Amino acid sequence: MSRAYGWADDGITIVEPEAKELRAMAEQLLAGGTLRGLVADLEERGIATATGKTWQPITIKRSLTNPRIIGKRKSGDQLVRAEAQPILDKRTFTKLVALLHAPERARFIGDRSRVHLLGGGIARCGVCGSALFPNTSSTRPDSYACAIRSGGCGKISIKADDLEADVVERVLARMSDASFRRDLAKSLNELQSSTDAERELAEIDRRFEILGEDFADGVIDRATMRAGTERVRARKATLELHIGRREVLDDLPEPDVEQIVQWWEETSKARRRDVVTVLLDHVTVKRTTRRGHAGIDPDRLHYEWKAA
Repeated sequence: MSRAYGWADDGITIVEPEAKELRAMAEQLLAGGTLRGLVADLEERGIATATGKTWQPITIKRSLTNPRIIGKRKSGDQLVRAEAQPILDKRTFTKLVALLHAPERARFIGDRSRVHLLGGGIARCGVCGSALFPNTSSTRPDSYACAIRSGGCGKISIKADDLEADVVERVLARMSDASFRRDLAKSLNELQSSTDAERELAEIDRRFEILGEDFADGVIDRATMRAGTERVRARKATLELHIGRREVLDDLPEPDVEQIVQWWEETSKARRRDVVTVLLDHVTVKRTTRRGHAGIDPDRLHYEWKAA
């Protein structure tokens, strides 16, 4: 994805001003400082992440507990030598890992609010193609259902926990796939800066206006306007998807299953939903052929992923 804070684009050479900040973060935490205190200090001094964003507690934690910071990488259950030049010594790193991964800190991570994972029509009815909407009840488990009142057929319903668990498993597998991650990194690296992308989006909106004005004035016919609109809309969708991915996945760890799972568990529920939105186009839920079985019928689900 983007370069790691503390190292140059080659992922090997140390960027000393950034390395100095990482060492200072480590020193302050081990002296009794807090992650949120570090965030406030960095923001006050105008120190941003490698992607120009404001630091967050989870971003700091991940930066300081990634083996890269001592010139190592994970290989199975072992740490092996990596190409990256070390920023911290092993003793400091070990203390940080013990501090930041302490079980008693887990209760302060995340929130208990109910955020359904699948929104915006990502879950679809396998009978009529309509969106499945979350159904909440105080007496029954939450579900996703095709709603007649919203124009659907009302024939498909599935337990929310079952569907979301299957989606999460597949999303984590996709983020852990090295081939997909290479393609994703390539597509994001080809995208211009966020500022340039936002500027192009503004220009695209202007093109829509021009097409409408030309059609109204009789300069172009309906077919020409439709063709032009489709091309412009496709480019806009591509830009918005890439911008969304860059914002949501900017601190995604290496395609290692353990690191990806930890990243997911420490991410807010709202952000998990954003991750699903930028990776999954939709999942179609068909009628079940199994009755009386616990868990989900895998034959019910058909996934369509967004291209890298």
